[in-house]
Amino acid sequence: MKAIITCLICTSCIHFSLAQNTRLTLENAFEEVFVRSPKISPDGNYLLFMTRKTKFSDNEYEYSYWLMDLKNKSKKQVTINGRSVNWSKDGQHFTYLKNDEKGFAQVFKIGINDAPEKSIQVTHADRSIDYYQYSPDNKRILYTAEKPKKIKAGIEKYITAFEVKNNSYLSTEEPSPTQLWICDSNGENPEKLTAGESTLSWIGGNPVWSPDGNKIAFISQASPYQADLLTRVLKYVNVETKETVDLDDSGILMLPTFTKDNLNIVYLKTNDGRFNSPTKLYKTNLKGVKTENPIWDLDRDVHEELAIYPDGSILAAAADETSASFWKGKTNGSFEKLPIGKLVPTTTDHSISHKGELYFSAKSDQLPEEIYYLKDENSKPERLTNFNTYFENLNLGKTETLTWLTQDNFEANGVLLYPPNFDKEKTYPALIYLHNKYASTEAFSSFVKMIAANDYIVFMPNYRGSYNLGESFQKSVIDDAMEGPALDVIKGLESIQDQGFIDPNKISIYGHGYGGLVALGLAAKYDKWSSIIVHNPITDWLDLLTLSHLNSNYQMPNISSPWTDKKVLANYQNQSPLYHVHKIKAKTLIFATDVPYYP
Repeated sequence: MKAIITCLICTSCIHFSLAQNTRLTLENAFEEVFVRSPKISPDGNYLLFMTRKTKFSDNEYEYSYWLMDLKNKSKKQVTINGRSVNWSKDGQHFTYLKNDEKGFAQVFKIGINDAPEKSIQVTHADRSIDYYQYSPDNKRILYTAEKPKKIKAGIEKYITAFEVKNNSYLSTEEPSPTQLWICDSNGENPEKLTAGESTLSWIGGNPVWSPDGNKIAFISQASPYQADLLTRVLKYVNVETKETVDLDDSGILMLPTFTKDNLNIVYLKTNDGRFNSPTKLYKTNLKGVKTENPIWDLDRDVHEELAIYPDGSILAAAADETSASFWKGKTNGSFEKLPIGKLVPTTTDHSISHKGELYFSAKSDQLPEEIYYLKDENSKPERLTNFNTYFENLNLGKTETLTWLTQDNFEANGVLLYPPNFDKEKTYPALIYLHNKYASTEAFSSFVKMIAANDYIVFMPNYRGSYNLGESFQKSVIDDAMEGPALDVIKGLESIQDQGFIDPNKISIYGHGYGGLVALGLAAKYDKWSSIIVHNPITDWLDLLTLSHLNSNYQMPNISSPWTDKKVLANYQNQSPLYHVHKIKAKTLIFATDVPYYP
């Protein structure tokens, strides 16, 4: 949160005074409410969801839970002091994770109309629970947990010990495997289903029950070190016999999901070695006989979540062009995009009712997040909440998508945000806003809307490596980590400058993470910027390789290791802003946190 607020305040370096703004200001930008995590009740009559608002004066978020009666659309606030909130199978309780007296996260439950003091602790594990899910028949709880960690002897918490392969690049704690456990629905008779150094994959997705409750599918990796992210295996465990069966170890695997008939598992996979962007849907039976070819090749980085409809259809979501989309399909590969219009859904925030209705969180280009309802693929989405009507009364400026050809003939795209009351006969200062290796969309953002409200053109390009234009465009960043994206941005900027409404002497750049690297690359290559602001940028690929778990996943500057090839080492250095810092002439502000990705 501190970084976000700092980011907003630091933009005052870009030659305007927020205090003089009569449109969307820094103060009223924090009126934005994030509306997340819709959960439909088992009977389909009620919707539970969460809101988050920024308390600027306290530098923190304020979370609230709400219960909506879908018959009359009335809502009331409910008090839940926890996280990972779900409905019980009977629809009369909420379950959630909260720390117990020992400080371990446990499963609690509370009646939907009960006061907080009536909450009941369900599990009593001797460790913190990371994730939980009740079985389809509500008789058991699946949960994941690590052994309690131990601080290395003789090392104080404020002094770190170097350990390249741990969860953090400098750590005082030994990593431990995350294992699968089950217990009765009342928390009794806990049993550990997995053991050894093999651990639940931290990036492969959550484990899932089969519809009959007899099996649990999951993705494992060889050890608890995050650097072992490439050693993934699709498995399932028989709950009764405790037998674990390996099904697939042939690529980067994610998001296992049982089909409705209990006989197959669908999952995402890429066969392309180290490249961690699953785009293809595969299917295997429980004997490990899998489809040779993908049953569906979306050519988008789904990467988030799969869900199953009551009729057995599959729901997938991913960044798509300058939006995000839902797809619904069958295991025979017949998929169609759902008709949600210009809404940009939050791809992990959705819930499917027992009737197959979809509830999801989404933004438009002019409105922050709200909850929407889609009855079926022949309907139009209906908005259910109105937390952000404040912004409907503001003139926020027009948003549009633009496309251009890159220097090597990819069709890149991006988003252009105009100031309110834009006049094409005038010239305006511009901000290039560079995302962190995902994708810029037309979705509402109070940050960029606030910049535009101060008579700025905001350009948000999707440079190579972005997740929204297919695998070829995404992979073209390999061996071209800084130069290629920077040239993509310049090509897009030139297509806008040709229209004559940008002041060429007043162009600033903001970038975060990977976008910070691209921003610094632009600063080093071109002497035309008013100012540069970067947050947690990648400044040196060799540092990132050495000091984070990505040491075994070198893929952006080059697919090979710089420690074994002098040409690769030279490429790492050439694609790192640190080695070009002497070329940067513009005023440049770098601020960072202790994230090991961005040393």
